[in-house]
Amino acid sequence: MISAPGISENQNSLSDVTSNERAPLVSVIVFFREFQPYIHETLHSLERQTLFNEIEVLFPDGSPTGAPAELLERFPWLQRLSIQNGTMPVLKGRAIQAAKGDIIAILDPGAVAPADWIENIILGLKDEKVSAIGGAVIFYGGETAANKGAYLFEYSAFNPPVNAGPTKGDLAGNSVAYRRTALTEGCRDILAKEGFYKPFCHDQLRALGGQLMINSDIIIHHCTDYSFLPFSVRRGHYGRCFGASRLRHSTSKQRLLLRTFAPLVPLLLIYRNIAKTIQRPNNRKMLFQAWIPLIGICVFWGVGEWLGYWLGPGKSCEKYY
Repeated sequence: MISAPGISENQNSLSDVTSNERAPLVSVIVFFREFQPYIHETLHSLERQTLFNEIEVLFPDGSPTGAPAELLERFPWLQRLSIQNGTMPVLKGRAIQAAKGDIIAILDPGAVAPADWIENIILGLKDEKVSAIGGAVIFYGGETAANKGAYLFEYSAFNPPVNAGPTKGDLAGNSVAYRRTALTEGCRDILAKEGFYKPFCHDQLRALGGQLMINSDIIIHHCTDYSFLPFSVRRGHYGRCFGASRLRHSTSKQRLLLRTFAPLVPLLLIYRNIAKTIQRPNNRKMLFQAWIPLIGICVFWGVGEWLGYWLGPGKSCEKYY
C-alpha cells in the first residue's frame, strides 16, 4: 500500500468540525467498471477517515464479471450496487439516486484522500450558497511521460497552489462533493436521462444560482499507471461522447457553430492545455517530459469531439470508461 506524501492522520474531533452538532451523513461514491491498480489505496484512504463512522460508501459495480470477491471481503463496509455493464455516468447516477447522505462525494479509483478529506468537505459545504466543492489534485503516478501527460490533460488546473474560492471554471471530477439537494433537484433531468454527466450538471447548477467552490484544504493524490495509446483512445471515445451530448444540449444556432468549427477543436485543445499548464511552476516542471503525450491526447480527444458533433456518439459512450 502506498503512503502518499502529505497524507496526515488528522485527529480533529467531531465537535471541531460540526460546532458540537452531529456531522451530516456523507455518501461517498467509488465506481467500479474494471480493476484499477490503485483501488485498494483508494478504499484504504476512506477507511482511515477521521469521520469514517459518518459516511456510507456506495460501490456501483458495472464490471461484466463483477468486482473481485477478495475486494468485497477486504472492505465489507462497501455497499455494492450491481449494474450490469453500466457506463461511468450511469454508475455514478444510480449511486446518487441510492445515496442517503446530506452530502454526496465522489472519489474515483486511484484517488487517495487524506484522513481529513471528509471533514474539509463538510466544512466547505456549510455555506448554503455552495452547491459543489472541490480542491487540489496532486500527481502521484509513475514517473513516465504518459502518466504526466495524462495528469496535465485532466488536472493541471488543480495542481497546488490552487486558486481557492468561487470558480467559474470546473472542479476536478475525481474528488468532488455536492449538497444532496443540488444534485437530486437541480440535476434531476440529467440524472434521469444520462446519469451523472458532470459538465452539464455543473452548467445547470450555475444557471439555477448555485455556486461552485474550490477549497485548498481539500486535497487528494492522483495515482496513475497509464500507457499512452490505451489512455488516448479512451479520451477519444470520451471526446466523441461529450461532443454528441453537448450537441443535444445546444440550441440550433449553437449546433451550427459547433459543427462549423469542429475541425479547430484539436488545435484549440492543444493551445488551451499548453497555456493552462505553463501558468503553474509545478506543471512546467512536468511539461518538458510530457509535452508530446499531452499534445497526442489533445488530438485524440479533439478528433473524437469533432466526430461526436458530426456523426453522433456511435458506441463511444460505452467505451470511454
